[in-house]
Amino acid sequence: MYLLCTQGYWEGRPIVMASSLQDMEIMLYEAIATGNLSSVKRMVNSGIGHNAVLHSPKCCDAATILSTAAYFGNLQMVQYLVEAGASVNYQDPGVRRNALHWACMGNGADVVKYLISCDADVNALDRNNISPLMHAAMHSHEAAVRELVQAGACVNYIDRLRCSALHYAAFHRDRLSVRALILGGCIHNNAIFVKGTPLGTLASIGDVENVKLLLAAGCRVTPEDWKQQAEGLAEDSNVGLLMQRHVGLTPSLRHLCRTSIRASMKGQDVQNKIQLLPLPASVIQYLLLELED
Repeated sequence: MYLLCTQGYWEGRPIVMASSLQDMEIMLYEAIATGNLSSVKRMVNSGIGHNAVLHSPKCCDAATILSTAAYFGNLQMVQYLVEAGASVNYQDPGVRRNALHWACMGNGADVVKYLISCDADVNALDRNNISPLMHAAMHSHEAAVRELVQAGACVNYIDRLRCSALHYAAFHRDRLSVRALILGGCIHNNAIFVKGTPLGTLASIGDVENVKLLLAAGCRVTPEDWKQQAEGLAEDSNVGLLMQRHVGLTPSLRHLCRTSIRASMKGQDVQNKIQLLPLPASVIQYLLLELED
């Protein structure tokens, strides 16, 4: 498809239109990547669809105009596109990602927050069953992880590799994201080929606080787990001693109640839901993992 090559003026400056749709897409991508809002406005106003997918030679995965702006973290441009009619929940026909997916893959926490405020679907799944939260964890985007958990994103989704957001945060050693995800209700601890388990990964890097938090949230350590997860871990280390104490441990009734109540929240908006329970303050603190067994 080709566009007419025409010349005119924009705000007193001469302009030349692209000779083909492909040229237009490349020019639009470059304008977004360099933060040139005036050029983006000019091209969008020339007739290109608000939800058009850009096939830039610089990007393996095609993304919409809004998604591209979200990826580059340009809040002003994202706001303009949304106000101009771009859909925050449009998922491209290729990888099936919406703008929130791409924002979580970039580095703009303010863009993530803005899209959430515009009712972006925090639980949208792309072609590989990956949610925005998983993308945020995968890219060590801790601020986005916190925003999404607070907005009610489900922490328990798993992708085609059977990885949860907790797996990705642990594998990338993102301790703050790990903590936010555990508090949000995720305790998935299945082993992933080569990578192992989140608990084993946290133990191997000596993350005592998150190991303790994961165990308190309901993760169990079986003798088999100990053999696998403690490989190369000094038994007299803080983490080693902590995990040893939990090998084959029968949980108390109080612990089981906490685990059961937290699990009933289905991994969505856990902290807020718990605080609304008609229970004594000390019990609420225990359920929030603020008090130890």
